[in-house]
Amino acid sequence: MGEIRSIIPECVRVMALTATATKTTRKFIIDSLSMQLPGIIYIPPVKNNIIYMVLDKPKDIGDYFEQIVEKLKVEGISMHRMIIFCKSYYNNIITIYSYFKQKLGERMTEPPGSPNFVINRLIDIYTHCTHETVKNKIISQFTKPSVLRIVIATIAFGMGIDCPDVHHVIHWGVPTDAEMYVQESGRAGRDGELSCATILKSASDLNEQTIHNTTHVQISLVFVDERSFLKIFMAVVSLALGANVVMFAGSHVNVDNVLKT
Repeated sequence: MGEIRSIIPECVRVMALTATATKTTRKFIIDSLSMQLPGIIYIPPVKNNIIYMVLDKPKDIGDYFEQIVEKLKVEGISMHRMIIFCKSYYNNIITIYSYFKQKLGERMTEPPGSPNFVINRLIDIYTHCTHETVKNKIISQFTKPSVLRIVIATIAFGMGIDCPDVHHVIHWGVPTDAEMYVQESGRAGRDGELSCATILKSASDLNEQTIHNTTHVQISLVFVDERSFLKIFMAVVSLALGANVVMFAGSHVNVDNVLKT
């Protein structure tokens, strides 16, 4: 960016636009473009139409995902889309995908029993290991009218993917990066409809789990209750983006007060 700015006359005003950006990222942009006292417009990361939830991770994945299987059986391709983020391909994604495949059988595709091609799948996997051609097809299927309802993914399902009718984002395990969590949970409710962002946590996730962000703020969470956990997590997220107040359970929560409790 600095090279581009160097060839632009000083009298030319510059406007920089970005999506999620921490204070560190904003400073980098300002410095790179040699901006002097720029006006900065930003909004808090928490969307008013998203319900943020933290639940205990069940010992048996069926205790949570069974309801989604049944919903998919009833609603089929009319079910609102969903993203399930996992940290591990082998330990998480394969386990969850295999559960859906076992429970749905031939109904994993639409029409039921049709060939297991990308264009027919109701559920698919997206990771860095996924072939580039398949990745492009999944993105195409998920960002336009298609049968694809659920994507089980790692962080490889990255920025720049706009899926307007995603109404539920699930994190299987506690995210370790606040900025990434904002981006991933923010994929829900882009159509303005009421949506949900759910973190499924376990004791092992929280025991000595540290949530980092690029402002170097970090808080160790050790077996806190889910309401306190969510308050702290969203407060850290807000600090990363420079916000002072977040929405929690329909009321405003002052970040400074949250971090003191």
